[in-house]
Amino acid sequence: MNQLIVGFGKETEVREFGIKDTNWINPELQIDKLSNCELWVRVRHGGTLIKCKDQNNLKSETV
Repeated sequence: MNQLIVGFGKETEVREFGIKDTNWINPELQIDKLSNCELWVRVRHGGTLIKCKDQNNLKSETV
């Protein structure tokens, strides 16, 4: 499982975010190969999984 920690305190109080310059440990999981997959995010430790929106515009350099 991959994990991303965005920040702490006020900087985490956002409704959306993007990622870029990722380091894919498993080349089979690169974002261009995930275009037909559902992506989910967990907002807080122990929180429920939430389906990501606007996945149609995913690109490997700017997600």
